[in-house]
Amino acid sequence: MENVVTGAVPEPVTQWRRGRVVLGAALGVAGHAIALVGALIAGRSTDAGDGFDDLAAVAVTFFGVQALFLITVVVAGIVLVVRHRRDVAAGLLGGWALGAAFCALVISGVIPV
Repeated sequence: MENVVTGAVPEPVTQWRRGRVVLGAALGVAGHAIALVGALIAGRSTDAGDGFDDLAAVAVTFFGVQALFLITVVVAGIVLVVRHRRDVAAGLLGGWALGAAFCALVISGVIPV
């Protein structure tokens, strides 16, 4: 992909930097943490009134944030690969996958919160 201003084509990254992979992984995991914290706040902020209002607030908040986060990670991963930042893209997608596995274990009850 050619740079519009300078006309230079960026060189593909041949060696991955460990710091960039870790940064991508941290960002990938951080989105899941935001979804979990948001769901906990939504559950605490609703009144314990009729039925399952608090559970509905938790589920809608958690899955809504997860859906937005998934779209963001996929788009960012594609953009990073196109811009030859495969190390950050791999870290981001790997961190997302680790976070998704952790969230699945928390939801299933294997890891108590």
